[in-house]
Amino acid sequence: MNPVDKVVSYFDPLAGYKRVQARKALKLIIENQKRGYEGAKKGSYRTSKWFANSSGANIENQSGMLQLRNRARDLERNSEIGRGVLDTMVSYVVGSGVTPQLKSLSGDAARRQLDQLGERFSVWAVESNQLDADRQCDYVALQELVFRSVVRDGEVFIRKRYRRKRDGLFVPLQFQILEADYVDHTKNENTVNGGYIIQGIEFDAIGRRRGYWIFDQHPNDVYLGKSNVTSKFIAASEIEHVYRVDRAGQVRGISWFAPIMIKLKDLTDANDAELLRRKIAACFAGFITDTTDAFDDEGNTDELEIAADLSPGSMEILPPGRDIRFSAPPRAEGYEEFLKSQLRLLSVGLGISYEALTSDFSETSYSSGRMSHLKFLKNVSGWQNKILIPKFCRPVTDAFLEAMIISENLGDEKTYFTHTPPRKEFIDPAKEVDAVKKEIRTGIKSWSEAVREYGREPAEVLTELKSDFDSFDKLDLILDCDPRRVSGAGNLAETEAKQESVEQE
Repeated sequence: MNPVDKVVSYFDPLAGYKRVQARKALKLIIENQKRGYEGAKKGSYRTSKWFANSSGANIENQSGMLQLRNRARDLERNSEIGRGVLDTMVSYVVGSGVTPQLKSLSGDAARRQLDQLGERFSVWAVESNQLDADRQCDYVALQELVFRSVVRDGEVFIRKRYRRKRDGLFVPLQFQILEADYVDHTKNENTVNGGYIIQGIEFDAIGRRRGYWIFDQHPNDVYLGKSNVTSKFIAASEIEHVYRVDRAGQVRGISWFAPIMIKLKDLTDANDAELLRRKIAACFAGFITDTTDAFDDEGNTDELEIAADLSPGSMEILPPGRDIRFSAPPRAEGYEEFLKSQLRLLSVGLGISYEALTSDFSETSYSSGRMSHLKFLKNVSGWQNKILIPKFCRPVTDAFLEAMIISENLGDEKTYFTHTPPRKEFIDPAKEVDAVKKEIRTGIKSWSEAVREYGREPAEVLTELKSDFDSFDKLDLILDCDPRRVSGAGNLAETEAKQESVEQE
């Protein structure tokens, strides 16, 4: 206690006690500030320029999603790295396409109906491109377009277009792919009965999506002749919104390029600068100085003007009294190592492997390459099963079944689709297939699960195997691929059985 505390305590003991306790609490706060989270400190050199706020996800999106989307598209157009990133992610996630397979809880009784539905879906979605309202893409190409848009733009909207029978479609239904620009993100207001609109998406009083405010054309396609485009309400039952949810309550998607956008742009510019530096350095091979009188009889020197353009390997004649000096920019030492380190950071920010992004395996061993590849495949599987299949593939097939029940009386509530992602390529097939065989034989993994990991449907594989084996038996063929007749060691199964019998006797 200091002298003032003692005086106060003499006249008012409670007030003196509070003064001492307050001083002790203040000291504790100061000590905790010194020992607390470094990331939460203010005023230090390392955090003085770190601007962060506590705004909600939708406020952040409102101010940034349009600019992020436009810049991501520019990186796709003008950056070889940006285009390569998109192509790599689409190639691994979509590949040969997610395969739909018809099923029925009614068993074999519905087989004929399933065959009819399967044939109709194949013609509608694959062979005729009638699935696409623009008639440009089949089912797999639409999967590529949807996932590419989600990665680059952050989101994409799919509108169901119900058609009339006289339109001549195999199925009176089409899907129109709408870029994120079509939904009016400037529309934010409260509606009647306690509802509200956030960035063009309307909700009811309990937070369910009622619909979307959509432009009938791209708002920036002014060449179509409409300068004042207004958005119209479309019911939520007609729209599928495909995007990755990064924060609770987030209603619109953000470009996946957002965390690495600045770094990717700077790296693209650095590559261009390095290429230009090397180009300039390679242009002039040398200079020739004419020590004679270069003037003609009339005193003209036009023919001796120095070329303004540079060309590789050129030899330039300099007239008397002329001299050229070039700046000597510093050499970019270790640029290759720098480029690799930056590409690794970019790959981490996007969730893909460095090897998949660059196809550079010069410093990769089998073990490290396999670990990196497996981690990337986990991300790929997540994107397939959390975004592409549930938000695009399943809504398309469900709408197809509904349309067929209504228009053709084909199918019922027991009919459904399963979706098999494309097969994942092995790094070392010999080793990995042998490992799968051991997992199946020891009961760790079922045969059907292994077949699905290859991107095939077990029932379909069994049907094909039975057909092949029946053909082998009919023609009395013995092939090495027939495990009934040939052992894993390549010997006839009957011969091995006889040898075992003799050994036992």
